Amino acid sequence: LKQAMTALSNREFPLAFLFTYEKELVQTYRRRGFELVIKYAEKELPLLDIMPPSCELSLYTVQSLSEYDQTVFEYIDAYLNSSDFTLRVPPCYFNYLIEDMALEGDNCIVVRKGAEISGLSIVYIVKGNVYIHLLACESAEVEELIYGVIKEKYSPKRILRYERVDASTREEDGWRRKNMGMARILNMDIFLGAYAKAFPLESFVYRVKDNVLTANNE
Repeated sequence: LKQAMTALSNREFPLAFLFTYEKELVQTYRRRGFELVIKYAEKELPLLDIMPPSCELSLYTVQSLSEYDQTVFEYIDAYLNSSDFTLRVPPCYFNYLIEDMALEGDNCIVVRKGAEISGLSIVYIVKGNVYIHLLACESAEVEELIYGVIKEKYSPKRILRYERVDASTREEDGWRRKNMGMARILNMDIFLGAYAKAFPLESFVYRVKDNVLTANNE
């Protein structure tokens, strides 16, 4: 891990991210300078409240994506880019993701109205449960359609939706906040330079002690 971080720092990557769900690994990574900073929101959808796809939604077509589609990638990329801070993926990784999902029986559900994309969802199926890891819709109508398609197609035991933490994922609406990933600074000079450019009016003094990447102490 130290060698990987050093190599990334030398290539002028300012930050590194780890995604781990194992609590016992959190302390291990903390000793190497990582800290829990990335959270997600989880919500279980009541199956009884999800209705079958309605005939009123016949204007839409529903597609299960099995190969790379540039328009779908651009739609997802635009959705992710709407957040202040989001980890985005390049087209090559998205292509690999779609191929892998098709092999594993998972799905990318795309809803179109004519030629235009109106919404999509990336879902994973594990032991009869459906996990919605991305849901981007133009309207509540399309969101209901996707839920209905998922229920009809998979007859799941449970449907759990995962979303980024923002003002829409409130605990009073049934969302639960959970830790998702860790991050650490790799190259202090580049990171602070970017921070100063983004927040030119702020002023502070930090004393850095990095026992792993000692170049940050200089």
